Amino acid sequence: MAGFMGLAIIGLIAGGIGCAFIAEAIKCFSHESVAPEKTLETLKDLKEIKPTTAREPEAARTPTEPKRSSDEIHANVVATEQMMGETVQEIGRRLTPHYANQQFRRKFQEHPYRWNLIAIGTGFVSALWVKRRMNHARA
Repeated sequence: MAGFMGLAIIGLIAGGIGCAFIAEAIKCFSHESVAPEKTLETLKDLKEIKPTTAREPEAARTPTEPKRSSDEIHANVVATEQMMGETVQEIGRRLTPHYANQQFRRKFQEHPYRWNLIAIGTGFVSALWVKRRMNHARA
């Protein structure tokens, strides 16, 4: 019965935390618009542009933005691919156990007393838990 109660309490705590996260997400969504703003602006711009007739001379049209050359477009694509590659490499580096170990050591060196107190507290709680389990096993 005690095992069931322990699992039920842990389940209720996890469920409560999940509900809190969901409530926070719903609150954020209610304050922000999920409409694609850039797409809506583009559609409005396209509606405002009058269609050109076949009789209108080419020189009379004024482009809103100068056309980029294929070399400029290619350079942009290469730069974006390079930036994405660097980002993927950085994410891969941060997901390694070596990086996690470095971060833990850095945090430990910043606050050694705090981490030592956490370790002592964890050891004490674990010892009490083991002692209790052993007493229940004897009974």
